[in-house]
Amino acid sequence: MKKIFCRLLLGLILITYGCNTNETRQNQPQQGEIIDQFQSKDVARDTPQYEVPKLTEEEKLIQDGWDKVTFNNGIMPDCYNYTPRYGSVDNELSVTVGGGTDVAVKVMSVSSGRCVRYVYINSGNTYNIKNIPEGTYYLKIAYGRNWISKTANGICEGKFLSNALYEKGEDILDFNRQVTSEGYSIPSFSLRLDVISGTADNTFNSNGISEEDFNN
Repeated sequence: MKKIFCRLLLGLILITYGCNTNETRQNQPQQGEIIDQFQSKDVARDTPQYEVPKLTEEEKLIQDGWDKVTFNNGIMPDCYNYTPRYGSVDNELSVTVGGGTDVAVKVMSVSSGRCVRYVYINSGNTYNIKNIPEGTYYLKIAYGRNWISKTANGICEGKFLSNALYEKGEDILDFNRQVTSEGYSIPSFSLRLDVISGTADNTFNSNGISEEDFNN
């Protein structure tokens, strides 16, 4: 009877020791896992951090649907939210542009506030806006380089990308025929436009306006 008891007690001790040994092994990390952890830290530390390149103003506008456009001297497309109007009187507005800028000129009716003619003139050129309907007018003028345009719902909006400057003329151009003792005379006007050191140099009085005001 004593021999059987000792064998059972010995068996219990061996079983308990075996369980403790297995638990100790399970709590120890495997060698491969330790290597992977160090490798992950090294890769994260050695990977170079690249900055996202900043877009230029032109690239931002192109992404937003704007396109660079090149115009010859003359009337702008009528998608620019105006209706070109012509009169029967042989008058003209002669515009000479210096070498410092391109210009876009809008002839605005004083009575209606509408644009009746819209022309683009390259630097170093003269353009004659002919047959303006009788009436009184003022001018909106955009100066700059690199014309860029965007079309939405069939309406074009334009502006200069470089060195942009916008003005509204204070002088009123009276294109009504003037009665004289001999009948009547036909008024015509001429002006010179240029930009020198970032400042408009023109032959009439004007005030600066915003890009939005120019396009309205």
